[in-house]
Amino acid sequence: NQINGIQLTLKEIFARIPRLRELFRATYNEDPAVLPFLLYLNGSPTEPVNLRIDIPTLFGDIDSLEEIIKSLRSDYPVLHKWHFGNASQAWDNTIIEFHNIQKNDSDLRRECLNIDGGHITFNFKVSPTYVDFRQLIDCVAGGLTESFPSLVKPVNNHYISDVAFHYMGMYLLSSLVRYRPQIWVHSVSRFSNSDRPADDQALSLIEKFMSSVQIIFPNLVAKLLTQP
Repeated sequence: NQINGIQLTLKEIFARIPRLRELFRATYNEDPAVLPFLLYLNGSPTEPVNLRIDIPTLFGDIDSLEEIIKSLRSDYPVLHKWHFGNASQAWDNTIIEFHNIQKNDSDLRRECLNIDGGHITFNFKVSPTYVDFRQLIDCVAGGLTESFPSLVKPVNNHYISDVAFHYMGMYLLSSLVRYRPQIWVHSVSRFSNSDRPADDQALSLIEKFMSSVQIIFPNLVAKLLTQP
């Protein structure tokens, strides 16, 4: 009921499937709606945990770094719960690390940020309080057991399962083939003329999506049938 009436295009669905991330960017020259991250645990869930994100946008100073972090948190609100730790640059990427630290104030206060060359670090005035990191993670595509788990942009502030996105994509494609076959045939034929340009831009993306479905769905069924 919470998402009743919301409309998603096939493109918006593909943007939220982690396996399609790089090909989506190459196809549309746009950032996908998924954000891979790495977790570094140093013991129990209530001990220090680092959440690392690598993005291709480089920062030049504190102001530009702040804009990057604000943009990330706008797209992925779960990051509001994590405390900024440090940022650096490597391999033409900005590397940002967040910590599972209780936030009592802004974590981008100028007086707490230390700049050392291309490295910016938050300096704590008092010993920080660590929070169980599992309380700071909402829905994660594929779960935390994936080699590279991903955050997914919410839809109207609601988190939707990546399995549901696969199902929706399959539903739209099957409806297209069944009820609008002329559109599908025009795409796969790669035919074009002055009156009707080619419509094959997303074919490789659709092929990869179908390959993903052939892995996701059987594994899901097997898991549901065999789990205790």
